[in-house]
Amino acid sequence: MSKSGIKNVLIAGASGTLGPPVLTEFLASGKFNVFALVRLESKFTFNDKVKILKSDYTASSLAALFKAHPIDAVINMISWKSSETEKAQMTLIDTSKAAGVKSFIPADFGNDLSIPEVLDLCPIFAGKARAIEYLEKVQDGGFSWSTIINGPFFAMCIHSGLLGVNIKAKRCSMFGDGSTRFSTTNLETTGKALVSLLGDPTKLAATASRRVYIASHTITQKELFVALEKVSGEKWVAEWKNLEAAERDARERYSKGDRKAGFDMLEISTIKGGHGDYSSKLDNEFLGLPEDDLEADIKQVLAEET
Repeated sequence: MSKSGIKNVLIAGASGTLGPPVLTEFLASGKFNVFALVRLESKFTFNDKVKILKSDYTASSLAALFKAHPIDAVINMISWKSSETEKAQMTLIDTSKAAGVKSFIPADFGNDLSIPEVLDLCPIFAGKARAIEYLEKVQDGGFSWSTIINGPFFAMCIHSGLLGVNIKAKRCSMFGDGSTRFSTTNLETTGKALVSLLGDPTKLAATASRRVYIASHTITQKELFVALEKVSGEKWVAEWKNLEAAERDARERYSKGDRKAGFDMLEISTIKGGHGDYSSKLDNEFLGLPEDDLEADIKQVLAEET
């Protein structure tokens, strides 16, 4: 058992983007029994060391699983897609507390929605903020929560273009003058943070019922552009964009039901006002996280595109 008293860890949404790297870190630590919570119809396969639990996310189904498998901590990594996702998380919170779960990590893993300006730009994720508010209401001496604020995931967002990078075209879209700093995190680093948090009583107590800030890199768009050119050995093109105009356009499209515009607004929230820079309040050192190398990470990302 880990020194924190957390032994059995249930990970919901373990088959998503964040799930496999987090599972790898938990299994490598050797401190925990790891359970993966998946939908009834899931065919996803896991490492043999992971116990698979299936549920339809109703209260009765989850309660039965918790009764059969006592769980110490729950990490929710369900992809945030709709009100149905929010409902599933709220049910998971209630059943976790009722079952005696000690620590709950909600499906946050992104920008800091406690900042009003960020939440205003991320209405697509308003349910995440509501979940934190709910956890603050139901927390008590036996049931606490911590939420991970990691900004955009580094490699995933470069591959998807969320950070304005188009690898195939060798182009970068940059807002304003490109000098606003923002924090971004590797998936593996997030996994290490969770293992560290749940595996030590001092760290678990110190991070109970608060936001935990981590980052692999805190950089500017210009610095990312320069590093991409250096690592690739090729010339890239910078496409400069007006932040205010991009925000107006994204808001209008989102109001008309364009879901992609919601993610465009997420990108804008990472840059606007410097609210995506978490460097002054990072918990990296406290959690014992390794220093990630920007150029090495970019080299890996570019290799994955070939």
